[in-house]
Amino acid sequence: MKKIICLFFLILSYSDFIYSQFSQQYLSTDTSQIEITKNSKYYIFKEILNEKDSIIYKVYFIEDTTKIFQNGIWKKNGNYIGIWEEFNFDGILMYKIDYDKGIAEINKDFFPYHEILENMKLKVDSLFINTYSKEFFENHVFFDFDCSAYGIVQTVNNEGKSDLISKYVGSWKEPMIAKPNEFKFRYIVKLNKSDENGVDINILLDSTGNYLSTSDDKWRNYGFEEVKDDNKNFNININSALITAKNNGLSLTDTSIVSEFLFFENFKQGKFFNGKFRYYVTVLKNSSEYIKDNGRKGIIYRYDAYIFNPWTGEFIEKKKLKNFKEWEKNSGFNSGLIPDGD
Repeated sequence: MKKIICLFFLILSYSDFIYSQFSQQYLSTDTSQIEITKNSKYYIFKEILNEKDSIIYKVYFIEDTTKIFQNGIWKKNGNYIGIWEEFNFDGILMYKIDYDKGIAEINKDFFPYHEILENMKLKVDSLFINTYSKEFFENHVFFDFDCSAYGIVQTVNNEGKSDLISKYVGSWKEPMIAKPNEFKFRYIVKLNKSDENGVDINILLDSTGNYLSTSDDKWRNYGFEEVKDDNKNFNININSALITAKNNGLSLTDTSIVSEFLFFENFKQGKFFNGKFRYYVTVLKNSSEYIKDNGRKGIIYRYDAYIFNPWTGEFIEKKKLKNFKEWEKNSGFNSGLIPDGD
């Protein structure tokens, strides 16, 4: 690792490299794959560790490559882990976020209106607690400081006249340029604390913290489930689900082809109660590759899916699902799980 860091700074020392607009360098070591990218503002150093589920990420200012702008660690699935920090050019800490503990330290001297954002987050927390339970919130609901704020900003239109428009003004990690009056928060609901993925749930609030409906729910998950059972905590796990699935037709000899995940069936109705959680156990049945006429390649995976109510553990139904993945000829494509009617 020390040799790589030395090599990195050696590269940065060349003036022709420093002042070119954009460049990328790729390096390989016995322990990692390294990508060094330079643009007009930053040097970006990304090291993918071969033997660990980690990507080390460091960004330096192009004007002075001894000054760090941002650093942290990702998992290879893109999730933030550990401590992430960001500094301004003068070396002043802008924010420090511990994603493992869910704690953020924000330099409010550089983040105007941040108290408003914090208060709105507390309102969203209360919506989860009051709709489900405090136990559910503490064990299944996670916030990774992903939010957007919107406000009224003065702009100049095509005729040179001044206009006031509503637009994005900042976030938890970007200082706001105007007082916000609308807020979108993204939370993650997980099966348990060790769940790597979970389900994204978005919440939109007005300036006083009231829940807002949105047509964006046709594309993303918004809102809550109306749970009528007294138990408002997930009550299911893979072991009990597999036993039930076997009683409903599952024949299994290889557990490596089994996956479990939480899913939110979005009603797309723009309401507060706008969907329901479901727990899926999928078993890979087969896969087949194909090539289209234009040379585009693909593979289709077919699954049996056993679907449960995660609040009660009740088995609901069995479905056949499939997933297409394609690549080459301009871009990749992943269909996600869709009904298999073939």
